[in-house]
Amino acid sequence: MNIASFIIIAVLVVYIFTLHSKIRALEKQIKTTPLTENQQEALAIKVSAMLEKGYTNVEVIKAVRQDTGWGLLQAKQYVDTFKR
Repeated sequence: MNIASFIIIAVLVVYIFTLHSKIRALEKQIKTTPLTENQQEALAIKVSAMLEKGYTNVEVIKAVRQDTGWGLLQAKQYVDTFKR
């Protein structure tokens, strides 16, 4: 291999690590961004409506995860509070 190949590989490795760190930062931001009061209210209305219409727990939890970026356990616990 010549020097040009090593340079290209080195640049790509640096680029990959940069992208990886940016992705981690965005994931952390999504998970730690709290819901506003309006978002909390809208989510509660949506979950209640979905449960009343007969959607399964899996479908409701999936919707909550998509809307909030929460993990599976957190979304399940949230949905479970509506079933009591």
